[in-house]
Amino acid sequence: MYFDPLIVNFSDLLTDFAEKTGFRVLDCSNIGGTECWCDGDARAELEARIAAYPAAGIHWIDTGDYHYMTRLWTARLGVPFSLLLLDHHPDVQAPSFGIMAEVDDPLLSCGSWARELLEKDPFVQDFTMVGIDPALASEVEGLKVHCYTEEDLLQLPEPVFSNPVYVSLDLDVLRPEDARTNWDQGSMTLQQLKTYLEAVFARNRVLGVDICGGITAAKGGHAEDFRINAELRNNIIELLLKIK
Repeated sequence: MYFDPLIVNFSDLLTDFAEKTGFRVLDCSNIGGTECWCDGDARAELEARIAAYPAAGIHWIDTGDYHYMTRLWTARLGVPFSLLLLDHHPDVQAPSFGIMAEVDDPLLSCGSWARELLEKDPFVQDFTMVGIDPALASEVEGLKVHCYTEEDLLQLPEPVFSNPVYVSLDLDVLRPEDARTNWDQGSMTLQQLKTYLEAVFARNRVLGVDICGGITAAKGGHAEDFRINAELRNNIIELLLKIK
């Protein structure tokens, strides 16, 4: 996969990162109705804006509040794929509906996008979740997913998928020593993440990767949080360069 990352900007979280790396930036900060919940108008506008960029690629998608962007990217792949989600949360909540909506169109959200993908995407062949909070594992019961909680991190199966894989990484899967986010976090270490993803990249054809997670000053982030996350992003870039 050609290394040509795209930063999708909502909150200016990655402004310094974009300047340092020179990565392309798609500015979506002027679209209303996008934080945590994505209403119908916002979804249509986001779909229109990302249409000019390849779905098969590397996407940095701001904080975990915008993780639903994974659904918009994967909806455009158009080929059978396996989805690998590394996240402290399964993101399979039942969708909510707009209070004032004239029709019953569910709102896409950072907590429901994975359920919509499972229920509506004809191309997803299998779905693996890694690092899920054990207290939330019951949310995936009855769904066609392979779920490994943070208690399973030392005994994960070999990461070989039956189809080209799309990887979605939420940095809240990591322990606070290695990442700082505005959501509750897991216990995976950076070294565990690196070892696992190196194996994924070495054994599979990778269609795309998206990365979300972090914390802004507006959500309480401080200098030490920003330092840790800047160092983490450098490590992730090194990882992404190993995609075959």
